[in-house]
Formats: sequence, C-alpha cells, structure tokens
Amino acid sequence: MLFDLQKYHPKAWNLWNDHKEKIGEGVVRNIQQGIAEGFFRSEINPDIMAVTRVVLIEAAFNPATFPKDRFNFVEVQSQLFELFVYGLCSDKGKKLYQKYKESNYQPSL
Repeated sequence: MLFDLQKYHPKAWNLWNDHKEKIGEGVVRNIQQGIAEGFFRSEINPDIMAVTRVVLIEAAFNPATFPKDRFNFVEVQSQLFELFVYGLCSDKGKKLYQKYKESNYQPSL
C-alpha cells in the first residue's frame, strides 16, 4: 500500500510523511515524559525510539514482510506495539502498563 501511495499518489505520500513526522514528535514527547516520571528506562534515546516506532508501524503495511494470507494486520500492529512498549518500560512502567491492559485502556504511543 505504501509503495503504491508513493508511486501513484505523491500528494498523499507527502501527507503521510508529514503525519509520520508528527507521530515521531509525539513519541519523543511521550518517551521524555515517561523517563521523567520513571515509567521508561532512563538510558532510552527518545529520538532513536521514535524512529523505531514509525518504522515498526510502516513494517506492518509491507506485504513482503507480513503477507495478508499469513498475518492479521491488527494483530501485527498490536504485537509490534507490545514489543516496543515493553522494551521502553522500567519495572514501574511495566506494572502500570499491565494495569492499563487489564482495564482495556488503549494507549496511543
């Protein structure tokens, strides 16, 4: 989908790139706040992790990586999100995240 967007719809592709930049900025802010509050590990580099998060989001759209006949898109995104969040979390953060999961809270990191 992203390849077609880039090739055939350059205006939409530019909108997607602008949106990705905003996603990254939001992730950086969230990680900085999480570090300050002790929920995320202090050694995390927010800029690197923001790029990583955007790459993970895009990876789920790649049919060569996650073919539709083998993988459910929502499940892929959910699993990648879990991997990302647990990689950031301190012990304190893991406890809070587990509490949110048990209450069906839907974070937007």
